[in-house]
Amino acid sequence: MKAHVLVVAAIACTLGLGGAAHAEGQSLSSAYHLSSGASFVGATLSRDFVSLNDHKLRVRGTVSYLAGTRDSSGTGSHAADRIEVGLATRNTMVRGKPAFSVLDLGYCVTRYEQLEQDYRDSGLMFAFGLGAHISESASLLGKYVGGIDSGARIAMEIEF
Repeated sequence: MKAHVLVVAAIACTLGLGGAAHAEGQSLSSAYHLSSGASFVGATLSRDFVSLNDHKLRVRGTVSYLAGTRDSSGTGSHAADRIEVGLATRNTMVRGKPAFSVLDLGYCVTRYEQLEQDYRDSGLMFAFGLGAHISESASLLGKYVGGIDSGARIAMEIEF
């Protein structure tokens, strides 16, 4: 898992800290992910790559780290970590309106322990949902995440 943390740190530096002098188009969000067999809390760092039509459509790179628990049949709950890397879109059809749609596509790796052994699940993931601006730089998001440990996710995002 240490190698995964190093990869996430390198991507985070590329997405966020590397462009700190030009911080516009970056965001940091906290997230709570709940599925039938797992629950996670974590954070996502994202940066706009493309902004079209006066910022109505934005495509951004994302990297996330979530920690929590995962249930295993017959053995109870176990600590788990989840790392996600991908692309996300924010589509505000009418500039100045508070609501926007969210579409994500990425790759995730989940690590968990079961019977004192480490296991990993990895694969493609997707998400879709809605968001609403609650201030000029803050948004609330709700989305369905499909793939490994599919479920609902709520997040609070701050843009800087």
